[in-house]
Amino acid sequence: MKNCKFCELENNIFNTKLFESKYFFAVPTLGALVPNYILIITKRHINAMSELSLKEFEDYKEFLDYLINIFKTKFNSYPIIFEHGCPDIEKIGVNSVSHSHTHLLNFKFKDNEKLIEELKFNKFDFSTLTKIKDNYIYFRDENGNDYISFEFEKISQLMRIKIAEDLNMQSYFNWKEYSFIENVEETINNFKTN
Repeated sequence: MKNCKFCELENNIFNTKLFESKYFFAVPTLGALVPNYILIITKRHINAMSELSLKEFEDYKEFLDYLINIFKTKFNSYPIIFEHGCPDIEKIGVNSVSHSHTHLLNFKFKDNEKLIEELKFNKFDFSTLTKIKDNYIYFRDENGNDYISFEFEKISQLMRIKIAEDLNMQSYFNWKEYSFIENVEETINNFKTN
């Protein structure tokens, strides 16, 4: 799609392809609040991972597992994972880029239960993701538990805001204003080295 940040990747550090599968690729994220923060991006232009075909969803699960194993090996931790899914683009969206992408980062919330309560997350069977038709936030915590919320404040970058609050960096959540290039460079170096 024309004018889509992810469909028309520019040749810059933020679009360094770290890993790739048949239907997805992973890049360091612009505005990396912490080092080792990457995005999984769909090669096909869709608004939410819930719109994946069955073949794409199988590849997505395998790619996630592959990347999770890399996080476990390199950083001895399970990453948190989240997506602002907006399959109903006519309603107020929650994603700041209208091209499906999933966030993976080496991070642990200080109070996971507080976040779950605040954003009204409920335990979720990840295998049913492609059945969702409403806008959602998907979250997998550092213990590998899957959650989904349909009842959250409809603002862009909500999970990034929560991460920035947890880091006591509230003013720096917006990737459009703060690139955190040093974290991006560190991420590339950490993932590119064996």
